Amino acid sequence: MVPDVRQSDQNLVNAVSISGEALESDDEGETDPPIPALREHRESETGQEETGSHTVTRLYSSKPKYDSLLHKKLREKNASLRRHLVDSVHQMYLVSAKDLHNTSLQLHKSKALIGDLSHNMRNLTNDLFHLEDRVDIITSCMILPDININVSGTSVSQ
Repeated sequence: MVPDVRQSDQNLVNAVSISGEALESDDEGETDPPIPALREHRESETGQEETGSHTVTRLYSSKPKYDSLLHKKLREKNASLRRHLVDSVHQMYLVSAKDLHNTSLQLHKSKALIGDLSHNMRNLTNDLFHLEDRVDIITSCMILPDININVSGTSVSQ
């Protein structure tokens, strides 16, 4: 049989206080009253407000302390401010994520181009070394005859 989680949690919360004992810390004696938890409730079908592609949710405690017109307007303005802040931060994150993605793509393209450039430079260097070796072979070879070319009255000897 699986024990009920709610029962086990309730059993763990029980504390015993013995008179005459000192508190475990100095801060325990100065505890503030607990703050009621906020609950997220979606508005009903008739009162639901659509903006763009998402629905607006309201955060409020189970029963507001004051229910005057001024407090209702204040809650509406607070909800509007919260919605505006959430949308602004969401938009900022989307733009930043898009910029980061584009920067990452450019970095990968640059890396590939640098790899290609390195390969081409290596091939060019090897080709230049081969060309240098062939020119050295040709210039050091004594089989070729001396060629004299006359260019407009001057003679060039090799």
